[in-house]
Amino acid sequence: MDMVSKRADTITYTGYMNKIRSKYKSVIVAKYSLEEFKAGTDAISNDEVITTILDYLIEERTGIYKEMRGVMGMSESEYKSAAADMKNFKSYARKMRDNAYYTLATEYTSAE
Repeated sequence: MDMVSKRADTITYTGYMNKIRSKYKSVIVAKYSLEEFKAGTDAISNDEVITTILDYLIEERTGIYKEMRGVMGMSESEYKSAAADMKNFKSYARKMRDNAYYTLATEYTSAE
């Protein structure tokens, strides 16, 4: 693939993502915040946007999250709080893993 078509693909991809972000702005802002939405890909990656929109569309079509909350006896606010806690936990676990890798790579390899 030549440089011109790579650039065209990037421009096309960016254009599609901007259209998706505009169309589903309310969904993205509801999950994150208006400030993060305005910051664009610096705050919310395109992968996160796609995941958020797919979750929204699945819920809209099937009502699966509402049904799960009903089975668990959780309110929507409790569910959102638990989901946020899990996201934070995953983030902290990822940071701990990265720090462990860094320590192994620097401390133990330089000691030998």
